Amino acid sequence: MIWNLLAGNKKPFKDIKTFCLFIGYPRSGHTLYGALLDAHPNCIISHELGVLRLMKEGKPKYRIFKEILLNSREYSNSGRKNEGYAYEVKDQWQGKYHKLQLIGDKRGGRTSLMLSTEPELLYHLSDVLDIQIKILHVYRNPFDNIASRSKGGNLNKRKFSVKILKNEIERHFVQVETNNKIRQEGRFEVLDIKHEDFVASPEAGLEGICNFFGLEPTSKYLKDCAAIVFQKPHKTRFDIDFPDEQKMEISKRIKKYDFLAGYSFND
Repeated sequence: MIWNLLAGNKKPFKDIKTFCLFIGYPRSGHTLYGALLDAHPNCIISHELGVLRLMKEGKPKYRIFKEILLNSREYSNSGRKNEGYAYEVKDQWQGKYHKLQLIGDKRGGRTSLMLSTEPELLYHLSDVLDIQIKILHVYRNPFDNIASRSKGGNLNKRKFSVKILKNEIERHFVQVETNNKIRQEGRFEVLDIKHEDFVASPEAGLEGICNFFGLEPTSKYLKDCAAIVFQKPHKTRFDIDFPDEQKMEISKRIKKYDFLAGYSFND
């Protein structure tokens, strides 16, 4: 019950083995991955809660866990709609659990931005939570990321300009560099998820994610989750008037990172 959680009951969290941290970039599909994991009976993932912020505010381990659980319940009760997309997985466990083994927070882009200026926050989080942290790194074609960010998301929240595009290119590659350093450092296990590959084979992709986190995926869980995945990611790079100069700049930067190999404007 909610009041028991707020009163200090730690029993719901006694079986937790791992914390799931998202890193990545805005407009990469993190909301989808958080929703799919939250649908697993042994996992709770909050939506945009901001675990690093809570830690910086001095919240202890079990207070953070309680806020994650309450956030997941509230988001599930609201219908899990976000910027024109629906993320409800029917007949599964969103907002509730059977045996809670994995807990985490879906906030990839903002987490990476915070770590770009305060990388020590990741190690502090590890100390505060005192459990294994595994990291989910979701990425897609940077041209689509940057185009979506430049026009203000799926709902076109701002008027596009080249100035905004240039700013978003810089912001994006700050996050790319930060995430690549975390990957290369090797202190935490990181699973790279190429969004385009995942949507092409969502059941296989989700099974791989579950295996990474030590979760047992049933065939019904995989099938129910796959049913909400769009068959093809939207190529937002074609929604804006992309100048050649910025195309060349992004292409040059892409070549510096192994996980972005093969991406181009026209792929």
